Amino acid sequence: MKSSHQPSAISYQQITNSRERGARSGRRTFLNLFFLWFLLSVLCCLFFAALVSAQNQSVIEARLTRFIKQIYNEDDDVRIKFNPITISQNEKTKIGNISFLEMPDATGAGICSLELDQGGGRTRNLHVPFRVFTKRKIFVMRNPGSRGDVIGNTDITVKEIYLSGRKNEYPATIEDVVGRVLKRDIAANTVVTKQVLEEQIALQRGNQVNIVAETKRLLVRTKGKAIDKGRIGDTIRVRNVASGKELMGRVTSSDTVVVQF
Repeated sequence: MKSSHQPSAISYQQITNSRERGARSGRRTFLNLFFLWFLLSVLCCLFFAALVSAQNQSVIEARLTRFIKQIYNEDDDVRIKFNPITISQNEKTKIGNISFLEMPDATGAGICSLELDQGGGRTRNLHVPFRVFTKRKIFVMRNPGSRGDVIGNTDITVKEIYLSGRKNEYPATIEDVVGRVLKRDIAANTVVTKQVLEEQIALQRGNQVNIVAETKRLLVRTKGKAIDKGRIGDTIRVRNVASGKELMGRVTSSDTVVVQF
């Protein structure tokens, strides 16, 4: 009898253990599904909030861009980069007055101030830093250049890029580059700026020149000799051949110096 009941007891214990394992497995599955549902809900909320914030930011940046571009010429190809804009979820994208807290400076940096509707008749001022980039042509050296080299058409290539900063640092036209002289050695692929260029020497020491003496009522021309070398626009010393007198005059061409009294 003892041996006949033992299999039944073992079978009953196995069934009990199996049921307990199934219950534990079910609880784990439920907890896993609940955690997954909770995680997806949080991610959806975050995504929705980020989407709304991005839409609001896009609306604000579009308004600011139109406002900033008003101070530039219509022909200017301008891009504007804004610092991140923080907007709370309860704020609307209804924008009031926009003004410059700081106008764009020499580097293109500035700050805009705008009124943002917070709902309930309340507003807050939002300060948005930005930087302006303007599309322009730049001139780049094809090959290395040495001090004193005269730049020709084949020495440079033209590129178009967006730049922030002082426009007057860069030559505006190819005529402002070709025929100029390098002040120092520069490497290939270097952007040409006005700081590395200078005019060619128009007059060398000892060159024969035409001296033009101007007064309010009189214009006199005579022959002279350059004591100093100089570029067009420079003021140099010249000597009147006839009188031997030394004069100061401005170089206006490769053979003319104008002296004003």
